[in-house]
Amino acid sequence: MGIKKALLISGLLVIQLAFAIGLDCFASTNNDLNAIKNLFLTFERGYEERNIEKYMSVFSEEEYNYVSDMTTPDDPSDDIVFTQAESERRSAIKVFSNFEHLDMELLDLKITINNNSAEVNAQIRIVFIVFEGLNFPDVYYAVSNNIFNLRKFNSQWKLVKWQQNELSAEDLTLWSHEESKNKGIDDLIKELGDARMVKWSIALSDLRKIRDIATPSIIKALRSPNRNLRTHAIWVFAGTQNGDAIKEIISILKNEKEYPEVRIAAINALSRCDANMIDNELFKAASNGNPKIKAAALLALAQRIKQKSDELYQATIEGTFHSDETLRKSAVESMGIMMTAQGCEPLEKRFGYKNESEEVRLAAMESLKKMRSDSAPNLFRDAVKDKNESLKIRASATRILGEIKDEESLNLLINIAKDKNEPVELRKAAITSLGDIGNPKSTKTLISLLNSPDATLRYEAVKSLEILGDRRALKPLMMVMMNREEKDWIRRLAGRGAVKIDKDIAFGPLVQILKDVTENAPARRMAAEELTSSGNPRSIAVFANVLKDKQNPWWLRRIAVTCLAQLESFNSPIYAEALKIAVSDPDERVANAAREVLNIKPGLLSRNQ
Repeated sequence: MGIKKALLISGLLVIQLAFAIGLDCFASTNNDLNAIKNLFLTFERGYEERNIEKYMSVFSEEEYNYVSDMTTPDDPSDDIVFTQAESERRSAIKVFSNFEHLDMELLDLKITINNNSAEVNAQIRIVFIVFEGLNFPDVYYAVSNNIFNLRKFNSQWKLVKWQQNELSAEDLTLWSHEESKNKGIDDLIKELGDARMVKWSIALSDLRKIRDIATPSIIKALRSPNRNLRTHAIWVFAGTQNGDAIKEIISILKNEKEYPEVRIAAINALSRCDANMIDNELFKAASNGNPKIKAAALLALAQRIKQKSDELYQATIEGTFHSDETLRKSAVESMGIMMTAQGCEPLEKRFGYKNESEEVRLAAMESLKKMRSDSAPNLFRDAVKDKNESLKIRASATRILGEIKDEESLNLLINIAKDKNEPVELRKAAITSLGDIGNPKSTKTLISLLNSPDATLRYEAVKSLEILGDRRALKPLMMVMMNREEKDWIRRLAGRGAVKIDKDIAFGPLVQILKDVTENAPARRMAAEELTSSGNPRSIAVFANVLKDKQNPWWLRRIAVTCLAQLESFNSPIYAEALKIAVSDPDERVANAAREVLNIKPGLLSRNQ
């Protein structure tokens, strides 16, 4: 073979090899890209489904850091920080338990991969919906711009850092306005039928504002073949006094071929209307064959007419023994609303029946608590002691014993709080109840729990000690407040507790934290706020010194201005001098804060000359 031919073959092999390597790299990058997209799909779905294990599967257990700027990107003093995945889990559990309806959208994902690391930029839009009883749903929005850092562990991508920059209330208003800008009634009604919560919830809010002029179009929507549109149009009319709309919603309620969830929406909307005909229609619905319709109607009637009807009471009693769990739950909740004394016995039977569902038993406990049944505390104490009971039942019973201030349960709760073999959730409930009962006999136990390795137990102990206000807790609370290794949210609460017990003794340590440049921002903010809440006139000179020292960060100087505004009742020349310094501050954010105070409270300087 000639030299030229050999070189040509060699060159082709090199090109082929390079091409193959390039393909492999492209395939690898593409695989990583798809894996990261799937990770965020799991993140989104886990949140929406309120599935804690699915949601947490995207986070690294080995390393995790979360920071939320709380709408103030330049001010670290109010940041929320998590340094482990367990904190994220607890936060998510709290959200999932408080909001039954959640919708999350991740928009504009921009993914940058660098070997085994990646950065993802995305906007998150979250809609929370809360139903207070049978009332019209309250809708809450949260929008944030986010930076996620990911790392590949054993071929699996995991989220290791999350920086969340949240939109302020003003920016949210602008965002909501932009979402519905230039949309007419027909456009809003079309979006009312959208399956995505972030779409229909905004349309729902906008249509309620213009309900009077949009009524004819919304009534037409009640007849739409789109089930979502019918349901959401009903919610627009919740509490309406428009006779035509009420008649249309009643016809939906009567239509046995209509989907149960749409008829239930009709019940909930009608429950807020004042028309006389509604009670009769709700009574008819309470006799309906569908147990879920009956359940919604019973609750609606209980909230509307309470204990006034023997007929309703009888229907409720029958509901407590029905085969359908939803109806039994609504029946026991209705008992608690009506507060009829003879309802205690059937409620106690529902709670005492161990084969009953957990949800019905929990509802029975809440109703018994409201009705102040004489025998209920014994039932609750027995439930707390019974280790064969579910954790949810035991924790709920523990919490209720505190809410009803059952002194006979004091020793039981102290023992539960101290018992390291009991579940953390149960111990937390016991600690909370000790604070609610307010007996100083629990102080010693609560102080001992300040050394617990579990941060949530320490937090509950601090909270209960703050409620008790026992002087023996002053020094331990100040030690927590001064402890740099402690969580910021626990230190904040400890500071409040110390001020409550003795504001004069707490003054010195708080000033020390405020002045300490090596302290973190949340701790210095806490010190400033607690100095203000103590109402100690000496705080004025402290804040004046903060403003004079331009080495202090701008956000601390601005906090000093805010705190001074709350101490205006003290006639002090130092006060006037401090505000004059603030108005001339080189940082416009501080100067503007001072000007705003003076605009809101004119004459403030002259009163303190």
